[in-house]
Amino acid sequence: GLQQTHSIALLVSDWTGKTRLHTSDASSAHDLEQEISHAWNVSVEDLVLSSTSMELQLMLSGQSKFVPTNFSSIHLRLRCLGGKGGFGAMLRGQQSRPGMKKVVPNTGAMRDLSGRRLRHVEQEQKLTEWVNEAAKRKAEKVQEKQEKRAKRAEELGNMAEDYVSAAVISTDEVNDAVRQGIEMERKKQEQRRLAQQTNKPVADASLKDLLPSDSSSASSGDESDAADNGAAAAAAAPADAPSAAAPQ
Repeated sequence: GLQQTHSIALLVSDWTGKTRLHTSDASSAHDLEQEISHAWNVSVEDLVLSSTSMELQLMLSGQSKFVPTNFSSIHLRLRCLGGKGGFGAMLRGQQSRPGMKKVVPNTGAMRDLSGRRLRHVEQEQKLTEWVNEAAKRKAEKVQEKQEKRAKRAEELGNMAEDYVSAAVISTDEVNDAVRQGIEMERKKQEQRRLAQQTNKPVADASLKDLLPSDSSSASSGDESDAADNGAAAAAAAPADAPSAAAPQ
């Protein structure tokens, strides 16, 4: 007699991400491929059926008897030409190339065996290390300040040396300046001495002109003596005058 078949409801997810309810009467994986090829209008050579269930996957590959259960999930994929492979190794090799962003795995949300998140455990370890290194950080700060002070002192010392070297005048220059000053003063004194010698005869002549000579002084003396005698005679004349006038 003929073998009686039962319809089975299968959930088929295609390459577009949509899931459809497919009622199948297939008794083998090949019959199921024929039904899906007709329903999705895809040739049998271009489709691939797979499942996340190991038992159903063995049925689809023909390794076990095809007896799927209702509402079993099946993935429908299209066949495509594969490449030569090796793309995984190429992508891993790109991480070591310059300019490629390094991917850091984020496992902080995972939990350890005690139920604590890994990021909390790592943060606690970092905090403990930070507290233990407080003295080291303090010593580094002190050393950094000392280095800064030493560097500043060295800079100031160099600046002072430059200033002193620029301000100090050499001994030769000082000697030349003193010699020039003495020479200029000597010349000024010589000029003043010459000027005094030139002006002295003129001054003597003017004094001679102002003072009276010997002859003039003698004549003036005689004149003064005569004047004195005349004055004495005039004084004596009035006494003798009446006696002379009386006989007339």
